[in-house]
Amino acid sequence: MTLIRSNASRLIAIILILAALCALIPPVSAAPALTDYSNYIVRSGLYYGSSSLSAANFQIVSGTGTGFTAGYYGSDRSFVPLYTLSGETEITVTRANHYNISSGGYVSDGTDNSNVVGAYHVELEISFEDQSELTAAVSQVYAATNYFAFPAYTSSGYRVRIGRYTDKSAAEEVIPTLLERIAPLYPDATMKVVGKGTNAYMVLRTGTKNILYEFDGASRQLGIQPIGSKAETWHKGYRYYGGFDFDNTSSTSLAVISVVKLGDYVKGVTPYELNTSWPEESLKAHALCAQTFAVMNRNRSGHAAYGFDVCTGQHCQVYRGTTGLTTKIANCVDAVAGMIITYNGEPINAVYHSSNGGWSENSENVWVATVPYLRAVEDPFETLSYANNGLWSTSITAAKLTNRLNAYGYAIGRVTGVSIAELTEVGNVLSINVTDGTKTVKLSKENMRMVVGTSVLLSQNFRIVNEGEVYVNDDKTTINGLLGMSVINGDGSTTTLSSADATVLTGSGTEILSATPASGDEFFFEGKGWGHSLGLSQLGSRGMANAGWTYDQIIKYYFTGVQIAGLDY
Repeated sequence: MTLIRSNASRLIAIILILAALCALIPPVSAAPALTDYSNYIVRSGLYYGSSSLSAANFQIVSGTGTGFTAGYYGSDRSFVPLYTLSGETEITVTRANHYNISSGGYVSDGTDNSNVVGAYHVELEISFEDQSELTAAVSQVYAATNYFAFPAYTSSGYRVRIGRYTDKSAAEEVIPTLLERIAPLYPDATMKVVGKGTNAYMVLRTGTKNILYEFDGASRQLGIQPIGSKAETWHKGYRYYGGFDFDNTSSTSLAVISVVKLGDYVKGVTPYELNTSWPEESLKAHALCAQTFAVMNRNRSGHAAYGFDVCTGQHCQVYRGTTGLTTKIANCVDAVAGMIITYNGEPINAVYHSSNGGWSENSENVWVATVPYLRAVEDPFETLSYANNGLWSTSITAAKLTNRLNAYGYAIGRVTGVSIAELTEVGNVLSINVTDGTKTVKLSKENMRMVVGTSVLLSQNFRIVNEGEVYVNDDKTTINGLLGMSVINGDGSTTTLSSADATVLTGSGTEILSATPASGDEFFFEGKGWGHSLGLSQLGSRGMANAGWTYDQIIKYYFTGVQIAGLDY
């Protein structure tokens, strides 16, 4: 006698009521107070690589600050101030190149245009002690020569620079006149033409040719910070705490990096990763994950080359500054200030996902390595009907799936069939087989979702509609058809099937199961959950908080064997 069990809905064994009740009892927490991460600095790449900007505009949020300070960020991530731009609330940072303020782009040498800020200057070869001495010298040089002069910081120290030329020879021609006019001030002075430095930047008053400051720091790069204890800065439609760094991308583009304290960074993450109306303990738990993720991913591979730790998209964490920040979110982030999640005293990779559909997953069933704190746990706290994409059905055409497989390096003909090959211990899909009728390709774990498409396989918790492979008796034995199979009826009797379809009992109720292979021009999937199912479930944390769990209890439920550094008990 063969008991039919549907792979299509990945039946999970019935859990004893007593065990389920024990699993729902909030654990007792205990952890020592450890390092305080309140002053930890996060570098987040806003624009870089192909998204780099030709110029970057910044504006102080009204009522929060009084101007900007220009300087650079040291190797310890601390800001070294060099020149204060008091009262300048709107500035534009460009490369030290010929910049057209109307088009927002750069032009070639010799361009004659009233809207172009030339990058060649005459430099007075005298170093000044500090900003006040330099500021006074700029005023004196302008008064004596009647040529536009501005402050600069160079590898040789503070210098006065004069003019905005697009032609180097034109700059050289005015040196005799400048020396003659400046002789009463600096009788032994010398001058030279400078400009278009390898790691040089101009700071303009936005919308004008007025150079407020130039940074020509050789091995260093320009950094700016707003003036004010809690000043905020507008940049491309978003508000940000902290300052900005500009990596040396090219002579005509800027990489813009947000440099901010850990707590303020998380205030720019949480409103965009969670619904701000959710209960506070859920928001705190997520804020703690976001903090830990940022610390764990310092100089993350793929981003370190651009000079930052984490990006602003789903590859890392969505970060959009303080635009969506509410008092509730700010209070929740402040409640976990300086804390991170640790395992054996080290920060964990505190990953999270939208929902998992009933079980989180073991790390080795999604990625590669076995991570001791990323263990599968049952998740009865999610309300999937509430979640965005918590319950889903999708499809992909045979042609598109074939193209995606070949794009990922799997040489295969037109796909004719897809079936589930293996399940994980908790019933998620570990791998699928894709065939063109001659060749079969096995896709496993997260790579399976990447190849098929994460917009098709929203999670590993899915079934293939009308697939032909059916699990029977256990998770290893399969059949490819229902005809002639014996099934156990509700009254204990057995029946031999005489048609290709049958009503079967699944983990989510009853359904009609067909043995027709998933084939043809389009393949259909139905699933639960959204994301990689590792670590914390955002939707599950909401349910737990509504049930009275505290943020630390939520964290310790989803992450096995962890402690919370900085939390006193």
